[in-house]
Formats: sequence, structure tokens, C-alpha cells
Amino acid sequence: MKKKVLSEIDLYAEEVKIPCGFKIDRKLILSRILYNCFIERKSFDSRNTFEVTHSKEMGWFSEYISEHMYLRHGLDLEHYKHYSLILYPGEMRAIRNEHTLSPLSNYTAIYGVDVPKNSTEFILNFKDKNKLKTHREEIYDNKFVLFPSNENYFLAKNTSSHLICFLICNYKRP
Repeated sequence: MKKKVLSEIDLYAEEVKIPCGFKIDRKLILSRILYNCFIERKSFDSRNTFEVTHSKEMGWFSEYISEHMYLRHGLDLEHYKHYSLILYPGEMRAIRNEHTLSPLSNYTAIYGVDVPKNSTEFILNFKDKNKLKTHREEIYDNKFVLFPSNENYFLAKNTSSHLICFLICNYKRP
């Protein structure tokens, strides 16, 4: 008798480690997000998720993720969309699934742009052998979590006294 694994959920979480001479300026990404949120009011699906116009820094981050995932894990990804998520103090993000927002995406990366340590958690809900399970991962400045877009996730309550900001990038397999 042969055993085949028919389901596997891959999740990657690590800090962004940029090679020498190359820099992703999170302050410029944050200013772009805040401009799109409070000046242009580019609401996407709720009061705290916003479309983000492309910038050089966001392009560098997306390219870093694509190249890093290919070189380290053999996962070929092509950037698809950017948007942001802002959480006010005491606020949490409800369960969501990226396929409802971007049906063509295969993977989603959530990147901590302005997120102090110990202020929130990324929580992934998934089924394993018909049992609902949960995986928790701390997320903070300069850390990303990449996971399949069809999985349900949410961000725990913002326990800091400051607004926190995430860049969300969707990727598709070429």
C-alpha cells in the first residue's frame, strides 16, 4: 500500500535581510500608504484596507520576495497586487481570505512596515485531516509572512498605543 500526501500548507515567515548596498526604505512605503489612505482615500474593501499606488520601494520589496522565494525554496512567484492594512490601537482585523479580493493570486505576503514588536500576531486557520487548526506567528517591523492565498487568516488585536501598518502583496505562479 502506498501513502500519498494530498494536502500541504506552506507558510514562510522571516525578517527581510537585504544584501549590502540595497535598501528597502520602510518610511517611504509608510508615507505612500498613509497618503493613499488619508489624502486620496483609496478604500479597498473596508475602512482600514487601502489600495496602494506602486512605488520604487514597493517594487523592490516585491522583487525581493520573488527572488528570495525562488532561490531559497524553489517557489516561482510573480507579483500581482499591492494594498495596505492599517490597524488602530485596540483594533483587530477580521478573518479574511485573499481569493475574495484577488482571485488570481496564489500566495499572499504580509509585511510589517510600521509594527512594533509584541503589538499583534498573524493567525492562520487551516484544515488538517478535517480538523480545524490554528498557527500563530509574531509579525513586526521588517518581517514578512507568506502563505497560500486561499487560506483564512486574521491579525490579532493591536495592543500598542500606535497605529500599525502592513503592506500586503499578492503573488501568482507564472
